[in-house]
Amino acid sequence: MTRELYYSSRLVTNLTDILM
Repeated sequence: MTRELYYSSRLVTNLTDILM
């Protein structure tokens, strides 16, 4: 559960970085 959340957060961060 924690790992999934961590990976999800990292993915979102990467997407935001690409968008910005």
